[in-house]
Amino acid sequence: MRMLAIHVDYIKWKAKKKSKGFHEELGENRIGEVGDSVVFFVCGEKGDLGKIDLIVREMLDIVSRLK
Repeated sequence: MRMLAIHVDYIKWKAKKKSKGFHEELGENRIGEVGDSVVFFVCGEKGDLGKIDLIVREMLDIVSRLK
């Protein structure tokens, strides 16, 4: 598995009554403070979708180092 790019962001979420979609909510709800949630955007190769367990393991390793 080869990750082409990774972006880690801290998001403080605000509840919404109607969801317009994940990406729209993410942009509208960002307050700019360090919150409880860590959001990962991972860009990989097309064949890596079947290796989601490896990607999750990598993400958990990164989160453990952030604490």
